Amino acid sequence: MKKRLLLYLWSLSIPLLFFVQVWQANRYERIVREVNILVKRQQELIDENKRYVAAIAVLSATERIERIAREDLGLEKKRAADIIQLSIARGRNHDS
Repeated sequence: MKKRLLLYLWSLSIPLLFFVQVWQANRYERIVREVNILVKRQQELIDENKRYVAAIAVLSATERIERIAREDLGLEKKRAADIIQLSIARGRNHDS
């Protein structure tokens, strides 16, 4: 009786182990596909970030900002002699 039970359990375990193997293989393949999609998306984001950094460098160039200030806004660069600096003291009231 004991041998028969062991044989029965053994015969059930073979299909079960086969099923687990197939399930694990499918799960592994799905995870590999997901990782590949994420790696591709990461590379797209890195490339997009590089384009943004390049655009920021172009847009923040000193020459460009000076040209916009001069031509579009009508501003002009002042000489150092024309600039007055004011110093405002903070703290106690000196009205007494």
